[in-house]
Amino acid sequence: MKKFNNENDEVYGDICEKLFIEAYGKDWIKLPGKHLEADFKHKKQRVFGELKSRKYEHNRCPDWMVGKNKIDLADKLYKKKVGFVIYNMFYDGLWKWVYSPEKVKTDCNIREGGRLDRGKNELKPDYYYIKKECMIKCKKNVCAPRIKDPFAELMIE
Repeated sequence: MKKFNNENDEVYGDICEKLFIEAYGKDWIKLPGKHLEADFKHKKQRVFGELKSRKYEHNRCPDWMVGKNKIDLADKLYKKKVGFVIYNMFYDGLWKWVYSPEKVKTDCNIREGGRLDRGKNELKPDYYYIKKECMIKCKKNVCAPRIKDPFAELMIE
């Protein structure tokens, strides 16, 4: 089995973050560092944002996976009157979902999720899946860059 090249995945994520800032840098700043619970902070409002870079079009899946840690962070921030937005950047545009405890109950399903492609089992029983119809398409059409084969550039022997 081929093993995931995590370095290339991070480069792809960095590219998508730069595209997001080019489009929304007037309102958002990139938080410094890697592997943080949030990627961006709003300049004027008390809101944090997370960007998920997807290597396919948004209609491919009925829902989108988000780690429990992101929902836990969003809940913690919500209790302090701080907002949290999850962005998904696809080949065909940018969609968002704004956290609230009520929306988790109506917009999400919880089931096993995670990854197996980084050389270890990262499956967990409690990933959140946000229903596609609950995501809002963003006004600025920021798209993830297409790659010929979603695995060709990101996999190594």
